[in-house]
Amino acid sequence: MIPGYIRYVRDGLTMEIFKLHTISKCKGLVSRFISGNMSAKSSAEEVGLRHLIEKPQFIRETPVDTVFQRLENDILSKVDTPVGIQTLYESVGAANNGAFVEILLQFLLEIHEATCQMQLNDIDAIKENLLPISLHDMRQLETLILLVIIQGIDSNLPPAFQLPHDFNYMENTEKYQSVCIVPAQHKSNTDVLRNTVKSLYSIFAAPKIKNDYIRSILLNGPLYTSVLVAIMSLCISSSSSAECDLFDKFEALQDTYELFTIYTRLIRDLEGQEVQDFVLDKLSTLTVRRDDGVLSLIDFITSARENEQIDLEKVNRVTQILVPKPKSLTRVTYFSKLFTQIYRDLSKIDKPIVISCLNNLIATFYAKNPKIVVDFLFRKIYVVLFNLSLKDHSSTELNNMINVLISLTKNPSAELIQALVATNDTNSFFLHLWVYALFLRKYQKLNPAISSDESNRKQQDSPPYYNVILALLKNFIILTDHRDVINVISLNLVNFQHDKWKYSIDFQTQLPYISVDGNGHQINEIGVSGTKPKKFEGIFHDIDLAIEMLVKLLKMINSEDITKDIFLAVLSRWVKKTSLKEENNTNQVLVDDPVDSILVLIDMKTLESLNKEFESDIIRKPGDILVMITELMDFVAQQQLEHENEQVNSDDEDIDLETQGDKTNHEFEIVLQLLITILQNTKIDELLPFKQLLAKIDTTFVTSLYDANDYLHKRIVEVVQTNADDLVTLDPDSARDQMLLDHALDNINDALEPIKVRGLKELMKLFRQRSTVIDIDRLFSFQMQYLKHSDPFIYLNVIKHITELCQAEPKKILPALLKIYLNIDKRNKLDDILKVGEIMINFIQRQNELFQGPTANSVVDACIVIVRGHKELNEKIRMSAVSVLGVSIKTNPRGIQSSVPDILDCVFGILQLEREDKYDKNAFLVRRAAVHLLHDLIHSTTTTLLPEQYNYTKIKTLLSYIKHTDTDLLVREQARTIISELDELYI
Repeated sequence: MIPGYIRYVRDGLTMEIFKLHTISKCKGLVSRFISGNMSAKSSAEEVGLRHLIEKPQFIRETPVDTVFQRLENDILSKVDTPVGIQTLYESVGAANNGAFVEILLQFLLEIHEATCQMQLNDIDAIKENLLPISLHDMRQLETLILLVIIQGIDSNLPPAFQLPHDFNYMENTEKYQSVCIVPAQHKSNTDVLRNTVKSLYSIFAAPKIKNDYIRSILLNGPLYTSVLVAIMSLCISSSSSAECDLFDKFEALQDTYELFTIYTRLIRDLEGQEVQDFVLDKLSTLTVRRDDGVLSLIDFITSARENEQIDLEKVNRVTQILVPKPKSLTRVTYFSKLFTQIYRDLSKIDKPIVISCLNNLIATFYAKNPKIVVDFLFRKIYVVLFNLSLKDHSSTELNNMINVLISLTKNPSAELIQALVATNDTNSFFLHLWVYALFLRKYQKLNPAISSDESNRKQQDSPPYYNVILALLKNFIILTDHRDVINVISLNLVNFQHDKWKYSIDFQTQLPYISVDGNGHQINEIGVSGTKPKKFEGIFHDIDLAIEMLVKLLKMINSEDITKDIFLAVLSRWVKKTSLKEENNTNQVLVDDPVDSILVLIDMKTLESLNKEFESDIIRKPGDILVMITELMDFVAQQQLEHENEQVNSDDEDIDLETQGDKTNHEFEIVLQLLITILQNTKIDELLPFKQLLAKIDTTFVTSLYDANDYLHKRIVEVVQTNADDLVTLDPDSARDQMLLDHALDNINDALEPIKVRGLKELMKLFRQRSTVIDIDRLFSFQMQYLKHSDPFIYLNVIKHITELCQAEPKKILPALLKIYLNIDKRNKLDDILKVGEIMINFIQRQNELFQGPTANSVVDACIVIVRGHKELNEKIRMSAVSVLGVSIKTNPRGIQSSVPDILDCVFGILQLEREDKYDKNAFLVRRAAVHLLHDLIHSTTTTLLPEQYNYTKIKTLLSYIKHTDTDLLVREQARTIISELDELYI
């Protein structure tokens, strides 16, 4: 592990005499010097920096310089000359290990104190971002920490707790190793270990000043891990509650992400069942013991902090870790803490990788036990959405709930989304979102203020926030196929608040929040207080606003069927209500029954707006409209018959039948206009299936009530008398599939990601059904277009789809993919090439033992070409190709047996020849992949497929070489592991 202060240098820190603008110039030089990786042809600039680090040009008389000078004279000058460790003890006046460690710790404490004092006093240095110690002092501090780790901690730990150390990052390795040997007669001393921990904890525990430089170095370096292991040893061996409490306190000082790294290393390097159990318990519960546990785990697994591209394997790995409950926690405790974080992290809609991982996790939980998700996740949503506890909720709580719903629209489980909507009543779910959207449309006059790390500003250019809620409504309506909910919304169209609680707006931030009656700002309901004219003026304004929002929602949904269905539902409702009122001679409607009359008015204005905005959509499928007209005719006829019977039995003899007929004409005016539009704009072949309906309409409606309108009668007669045999009709299955294809394409072109993915899935469904309306080439083209999308929710689904296509038609799809992977035309972006590599891996794994022959050879040959493209291709592309080769070997090694010599030739070339230089700073990535490939080959074949030119002896020789010479710690550790496994195979 690289010490923290060296890591700081590699991030761009440099000498105190340099100012901030010189950092980038010195970063590479310092990095190469401290890593011992200076080239033989060092420039004069590099030589000068080496001289500055080894020997400073001047020494000041500050407390920091004084203590480092003493450290140099009393301790480090003796380290420079290889001597026995016992001689080193005696030369500094220490009788034994314990006394020597006391001296080392005293120096470290003095350095910390002096550095903190310098940071407090030197204001100019702080303003100019200067380091409190020089590079030469950094080197001395490095050696001091090394001695503390080896002599103070490792030498006093039981064997089961001792970590392997790697000194290859340091120059003059032999010199350091000579002083890191503990005398043979020394026995581990718990008291020395405890005193060492106590002294070091005083530095770690709390920073003496803001930006405590030495503390930050120690916290981010190997000393923290060593102290953590030391406290763990004391805790396990003594079973003391005080020691265990100290462990928890010390662990709390470290960043969660770093703890995942540390515990992963301890699991790998420490032996002994008791130690393993202790570390595994800490690691398995870390996600719920820390508030950022889940988020840090996702960052750790997916390498999100290094901007690595996410793949399905990483997403599944997060799920595999979090689904099992730790043994030390109860189910309720674990799920409560876990889903509290999941809910909070789902609100981070600007983190698509996090959302993808969490949605996969939630879908897995739901498949195992739906009640877990309902009880621990959905309830958190409902508490705010439905305000189940009838209490105030802040703007943050309300906004987070909406963001969680937005994130869940990207969940891969359709059953989960259905359950989310239906668990607490489907209609109520949609209506609460509708009411919230209406409220925002009416009362949120400005876009809310957006807070950021840089500044607070108003989001002036973004669309109004109510559009977000309408889009959310659209997503859930389409994803759950609850088309009828639009009719439910139309029945509750003008509803801006709830009965027992309400939304309010913070007038300063313009952020909405929830308040119970009596709290917050009072907001007037529909029908504002005041005089009657003002009251009705407010009602009409609210109606217009609500209808405008309904039209906007329908335009967002962009579905002819949904638009037509809601129009017919409102039309039917309006005609029936109007007919009933007029049959009852209720002429003073607005006075006698204002609520019912307002509902009739809403329906009428809704019909006018829908007819104006969506006329072509409404009449495109005439069958449903004709059915509705006949039903209305039957209803009105029944109402007339009942009314006439009542009149005959009454004493009123003066019935104005002509007036009654006029009323009937009036209430059917919209129906008549709709019928005319259908007959004018619909082809005869499309009307033929509805001959009987048209004949009935002609007899009971057109001829009886509108005998003056010859056009309607003649047009209907023309349709009824047309012979269907004279017209060419489409195959019903093809017509249905074409309709499904058109619907899928509409969804793909939608602006919202969940709808796009739904459209892509609908195309795949047609493909699985072997529909003739779309061929595999066109389908592949669609999927490849969206493979380039930046949202993981989209491209991870596309990767699954293309993998399925490749499995169905490998001879067609695989060559096209390999052309992109090889980037033959030099036009493909890095991310797109890496995604194709992910498709290759998934395809190989799904093929399993069928991965052989020409198909396997074409994939392996392409990967070998890419791997051999050193200094021509990006390291990530080459690393991807190496990974594909590794999966190929693990999946079916005998299927690619003929390519094993070429694969090993690539591995040897990478590990022997490729090193970092100024042109290739990331060569270590490919070396890591290569050594993993070698590991996969040995594990999968147990060396039975190794060719003679790359036999056991040659492989072990190569591994021994890179174990001692490679500049990357992970490569060296993996080489060490493979050597051990090889030895076991050949013993």
